[in-house]
Amino acid sequence: LEALGTATSAWKERDAAFEAEGLFCKGRWLGVQVLQAPEDLMYLQQVIVKLRPGVIIETGTYRGGLAFFAASVLAQLGLTNSRVITMDPFDLDSNFYNLDNHPLCPVCHDCVKAHETEIWRRHVIFFQAEASAS
Repeated sequence: LEALGTATSAWKERDAAFEAEGLFCKGRWLGVQVLQAPEDLMYLQQVIVKLRPGVIIETGTYRGGLAFFAASVLAQLGLTNSRVITMDPFDLDSNFYNLDNHPLCPVCHDCVKAHETEIWRRHVIFFQAEASAS
């Protein structure tokens, strides 16, 4: 049990360093900014490959990196009828250019806009809306 506590502590330190150093903002997938840890993406693609879902639902699109990543895996698997449904309170251009002045990540001027790619057009459905508990 002590080893589990040490591993958990080490993971929390790694995660804090990942975010503190801005590594969260530097990840790219096919030129698109993806704000997830590489390990998370690796395991997500394993789930997609195993389940071959017809629909993946994401809330909190931000710059679209995770939706784009999932869509690219769907495309690679030849799942032409599968879709990623994603929702965010801000429109995609506002998120890309950080028009809400969100401190999370600076604007990535050399990044590909996920929502302007063919993979996005084929596999992603975006809704601009707020998630609500009521």
